[in-house]
Amino acid sequence: MKTKSSIAMILTAAALMIPGLPLHAADDHYSDKTMGEKTDDAMITSKVKMELMGNSGTSAMRTEVDTNNGVVTLSGTAKSTAEKELATQIAKKVKGVTKVNNRMTVQSEK
Repeated sequence: MKTKSSIAMILTAAALMIPGLPLHAADDHYSDKTMGEKTDDAMITSKVKMELMGNSGTSAMRTEVDTNNGVVTLSGTAKSTAEKELATQIAKKVKGVTKVNNRMTVQSEK
């Protein structure tokens, strides 16, 4: 059962990243990187997304992750300030992350 859950999580993480791939190719800062740097940043992005997916206090579906030279930028929408802060803490713990810029907006509570 754990194996099926892990596989589903990995496939979901991969599917969440696919729409962003063409955007990276168009970015000037991304196209100047070596293949190793691109791979490292892509791996960090994948790991951050997977960690966000695995934490019930955050929403990977509403969080966009971009990595450039180990600097992770989070954007999207958080339900609360606590969720936004948790996303930052999760990203900081991923190996290879040198800094986290959290640009997520907090939904106004109604």
